[in-house]
Formats: sequence, structure tokens, C-alpha cells
Amino acid sequence: MSSRIRIGICDDDIKTCEILNETIISYEKLMQLQIDVMIFYSGETLLKELMQGEYFDVLFLDIRLESLDGLSVSLKIRWEMQHNFTHIFFITAYKQDTRDILRARPIGLITKPFKKKDIYKALVMSNELTETMEKEKCFEYRVQSTYYKVPIKEIYYFQKYKGKVIIITKRGKQEFYATIENVYQELKDFDFICPDRSFLVNFAYVESFNGQSLNIYGMPDVLPVARSRFAALEAMWKKHRLLKYNKNKNLFKSNDNKHNKGGEN
Repeated sequence: MSSRIRIGICDDDIKTCEILNETIISYEKLMQLQIDVMIFYSGETLLKELMQGEYFDVLFLDIRLESLDGLSVSLKIRWEMQHNFTHIFFITAYKQDTRDILRARPIGLITKPFKKKDIYKALVMSNELTETMEKEKCFEYRVQSTYYKVPIKEIYYFQKYKGKVIIITKRGKQEFYATIENVYQELKDFDFICPDRSFLVNFAYVESFNGQSLNIYGMPDVLPVARSRFAALEAMWKKHRLLKYNKNKNLFKSNDNKHNKGGEN
């Protein structure tokens, strides 16, 4: 897991939430970790936070929630929000349709009444999965006392604004305290580049480059390019066009081979 672990608890039973929270705190002390816990008593409030950019490494989710049940919440998380990197553990006292549960791709199922060791096992499993599997890279930032994570592949660009930085993603935009320079240091190993001092752009979303400005896919935004950055941007633009050309070329070859094989039969 990352140095700071975000864990969400969603259950309409207050006592269950308290027991889970106390168990996680004891696990945090035992393993000497940094864990942030957020508790929700309904699926609606959990989804609202997620839609606003909240992120969880681990989510303990009761299936039988009132109004919007936990299974429906998890399917929205997986299929609509594309949060494939959150480890979901269902909590239930009832037998469920296994096919529906599998569609939500949970890590495990915890049956009520659960014991402290059951939660410990779930947290250890989540930790081991994260350490042994290649996890999708995320960018983490903080707004006041709340930490957020967003997959790097969902970031369009960052913009400097009045002492803050605005992050523009597929889910919208949000401000946080930082500098473009500091953000770049965190993302320098990825295809991010500064067209000028006020912007940091994910080059995967650059639709066009004319020497003086950049256009972002599916957005009206036109970002300025400083003269001093022209050479670097031109080199990256040529690199991306070549990669795209080779990818399309290989795709056509693959389709031709399939077609020829089909003709031979």
C-alpha cells in the first residue's frame, strides 16, 4: 500500500462501524502504518464523496444497506466510476446471489458477526495484493485535511492559479495548494510536460500541436506554448505521432493476417 492508506467503512449499523473503526485503529498501531478512516451510514453519502473525488484503497461495504444497497454501490464504483484499484470487502449476514457479487469484483466476503481476526486478515490480504501486484499509478494530493487519489491516466493537465494548482481530470477539476514545479517532480517519470510556467500537461491527451499552442482531446482548452519549450514539445509530439503510427500499422497487419487466414480456410 501507499504510505498513507485510505479506508472507507459503509454500514447503516452504528455499532458495526464502531467495531470496524476500532479494529482498524488497533491494526494501524500494530503494523505502524498511517491509516485514514472515513465512515458512511448510507450508500448515497459514500457515492457522493466518491463523485467529488474521494478515493479509498480499501472499502468495507455492507451489502444490505437501506435505499441504495451495497451491491448497487459497488457496481457503480466498478463500472461507472471505473475504480478498479479499490479493494472492496463485502460485509453481510445473508446469502447473496454469487453472480451479482462476482460482477462487483470484491476481494473478499466477511460474514456477520465477524471477529477481530477476520478484519485483520482482510487488511493483510489487501496489503499483500498491493505489494505483489502492479497497481495502477495514481497522483495523490490534499485539500485541507482530506487526501485524494486520481489515476494518472485520468489527468488531462494541471494549471497554476493564484498560489494554488488546479487539477483537470475526466471527473472534473479541483484546487489544492502546491506548485507546478513540485507536481512535475512527482510526475517527471511519466509523459507530462510544461508548455509554459503555468501548465503541466499529460501528453497522452494532446490532440494537436502547432508550435504556439496545444489542444486537448475532447476539450475546448487551448494551452499556450512558450518559445523556450518549443523544442522539447516538438520532440515529444513527433515521438507520440510515431508511436501512434506504429500502433495503427501493427493493428492493420494483425487484421490482414486474420483476413488471409480466413481466406485460406
